[in-house]
Amino acid sequence: MNFFKKFNKLDFGDKAKKKKIISLAVTIVGILLIVTGTSAAYLMSQKEGTKNTITAGTLVLSLPTESEGITLNGALPISDEAGVSGSNSYTFTLKNSGTLKMNYAIYLKNKCSTTSSITINSETITPDICIPNEYVKVGLKKGTEDYQIITLNNDELLIKGTMNSNETIDFSLKIWLDENTPNEYNAILDGVERNIIYYGKLELTGEQTASLDTSGANKPVLATGMIPVYYDESAEAWKKADEVNKEEENKWYDYNSKMWANAVTVTETNRDTYMKASAGTAISMNDINTMWVWIPRFSATGDTANYNGGTQSAPGAFNITFVDNKTSAHDAFTFGTQELNGFWVGKFETSHNTLSSSTTKNNLGCTGDTCGNANGIIIKPNVQSLRYNNVSNFFYASLSMKQSGNSFGFDKAKDTTLDTHMMKNNEWGAVAYLTQSIYGRCTSSTSCEEVSINNSSNYYTGRSGGAPGSSSIASTTEGTYKYNENKIEISVVEGTVTNVSTTVTNDSTYPWANTNGVYSSSNNGQNSTTATLTYSFTLSSKGVVSFDYSVSSESGYDKMSYVINNGTTDVITGDVISGTSRGTAESNLSYDNKTHILDAGTYTLTFTYSKDSSSASGLDKGYVKNVKVLAGVETIAKLGPGGQLASTTGNIYGVYDMSGGAHEYVMGVYTDGTQNWSGESSTSNSGFSGCLERDCSSTYDGVAYPESKYYNSYTNTGKNSSPITNYTSSMQHALTETKNWYGDHAAFVDGNNPWFSRGGYYAYNSIAGVFYYNYGAGSSPNYESSRSSLIIN
Repeated sequence: MNFFKKFNKLDFGDKAKKKKIISLAVTIVGILLIVTGTSAAYLMSQKEGTKNTITAGTLVLSLPTESEGITLNGALPISDEAGVSGSNSYTFTLKNSGTLKMNYAIYLKNKCSTTSSITINSETITPDICIPNEYVKVGLKKGTEDYQIITLNNDELLIKGTMNSNETIDFSLKIWLDENTPNEYNAILDGVERNIIYYGKLELTGEQTASLDTSGANKPVLATGMIPVYYDESAEAWKKADEVNKEEENKWYDYNSKMWANAVTVTETNRDTYMKASAGTAISMNDINTMWVWIPRFSATGDTANYNGGTQSAPGAFNITFVDNKTSAHDAFTFGTQELNGFWVGKFETSHNTLSSSTTKNNLGCTGDTCGNANGIIIKPNVQSLRYNNVSNFFYASLSMKQSGNSFGFDKAKDTTLDTHMMKNNEWGAVAYLTQSIYGRCTSSTSCEEVSINNSSNYYTGRSGGAPGSSSIASTTEGTYKYNENKIEISVVEGTVTNVSTTVTNDSTYPWANTNGVYSSSNNGQNSTTATLTYSFTLSSKGVVSFDYSVSSESGYDKMSYVINNGTTDVITGDVISGTSRGTAESNLSYDNKTHILDAGTYTLTFTYSKDSSSASGLDKGYVKNVKVLAGVETIAKLGPGGQLASTTGNIYGVYDMSGGAHEYVMGVYTDGTQNWSGESSTSNSGFSGCLERDCSSTYDGVAYPESKYYNSYTNTGKNSSPITNYTSSMQHALTETKNWYGDHAAFVDGNNPWFSRGGYYAYNSIAGVFYYNYGAGSSPNYESSRSSLIIN
């Protein structure tokens, strides 16, 4: 075959015309592959495959067969428009056959040499002159996109980008001679025929995406419609993160720094804009409809009695090891027959854009996986959680979030492994384990902090009132802090200070006893009474008052409180405390220390021990000591975490509402080993078909139970026995092995109350928490909510 068309009779005319008739043979051969070395430690090795493929790590570039190389005979310089519209094209395919994302780069390398022969389709040619890159133009088309015109520079790069696992991209390439190519590259010059050649070969490099996270956690897998996000503290806004997680400025996640990966979905109005936006783009909370947190696959070691030194009275950290989906792991990462890299959990309790404010029972009306009301689900902060629904309604609403035409942008047709469902009991356990690790609320194997309680009595999501174990947290309508709200901490800078004397006024009916400077109330055993102790003082300048107080009483009923007022105005209302957790003997009582900054003025500090109409526990007294007032102090204000302490990480990147807020039903149910229970009675049940009452003396005919992968069953030894007291058939659900950690309440399910409820609610104070569990009928009370999980593998 003659590759080079000869022009023996050419009319050169003027220079411009001469440029238009240059003859050139341009040949690109893609099946002769070049092996390149590594340019960085993380660069995957590149090697030749078969004669029509090239591989780089898990990337495979598939080329036409050897006989299908592109040959351009008698090429003339042409315009870019003519080059792109030409009929000759060269197609090839790039696929990522691995399980991780890959960065790729495709080059067209100029391999022409006047000292080496080139074999093209069995014909050997020695170039007389090689055309340099600057006169070669390429049109490259990626998938269905338009052709992009490329001038080959010294780096000879055609395209670079990032590919998802198992993604395939089709390319089409066209090549032509630039219209400004000089006459010196004419194939016939001064009557002499020459081999003027451009000869190129495709090369491929690939690298694993080098994440800023070095914990070993599996990279989050995003479903269609999900957008990776991070929180910009200074802007107080969520912003689109770098999905590759290589840009420090727009970092997505770092589990070593307790920065769990977060993602959102948005309403349809601006969805396309956000999906195409660059990293760093702010995403309005008004556009967000759901927020999610990634729980990477892990294994956890320990036994029922001891986890790295942790015990019931002093819980330590779980030893968490992140693993791939081929390694044995916590059982929440097995979903049916799928072994998961991780799963997404709703960042907040489930809410609804129209139904949350309604108290109508079972207003979701969901009995299958195409429930219309599911499109109104929202998962975000500062909204009231959805309650008043039974378990089956919550379940089928979550299941319907992936239905065709959903409001979240999920696409089951594209994401065949996508699943949304109501949170299972073992999934709650997995989140609890990760929380109780160095990636969550622990700083070492023995030093951990309990998650703060959501103390909003109106069930607003993402609120915080403080650590439930420190003292009784008073509930408020709004809750003390919002999810992203910082706490202002006032520190005293001691300079020249003056001790201020106080005047003590004792109760006239039940005077407080003073024993070596410790005051104790004297109305113990006297129902429906109060005893007060008052300190009066005047500050001539800014000052500080500090003291220690304690109580030993009937929990929740006989209480110790204090208030500071300036005239008739209460300027500080202190924490109310009760119970016997501080001790039952005066010799070893523990005290809570309080310090308050006050401006100049005249004040009274009043302590009150109040008793209800019946009963008593402990010492039945309140205690006060070490009251001190200083004037002339200087103070500085510091910002510290407030609302963030109610998350599983102690910062804004964790999961909220897992302590307090509303109780949360999970998909965990009692069974006798043959059939599952529905609820307590025909009027108090989950809505699922199943047994009623402890002995299954009757049944409820409701909606069908889903596949077993959607719930956990818990078996007792006898239908008529009392609630299960120990569950050992499968650990890791944060049940038996963590029972009563942090003093959290623990009660197993039975036939009358067959459904697990987690977290406790806003009023439960010290018994609420991540390790709280209780039993319930599965019905629709005003204090039960739920949470959604999302799987995409």
